[in-house]
Amino acid sequence: MSDDSLYHGTTAILYMSAAVLQVHSTIVSETQNLTNYFINTTASLFAFITTLLYILHAFSNYYH
Repeated sequence: MSDDSLYHGTTAILYMSAAVLQVHSTIVSETQNLTNYFINTTASLFAFITTLLYILHAFSNYYH
């Protein structure tokens, strides 16, 4: 396993935990300001996309 795969795997775990916290923030803001809800929804989507890209990059380095 290369150092790059280890780095991206660790970063994916950290991004996943941040994405879960962002989703919790989105659920909490659902009953408050509607603008904040849409901003949190978009942030949650991009957090999971970023996590997915880090996971894919970690596994692509592992198999090369």
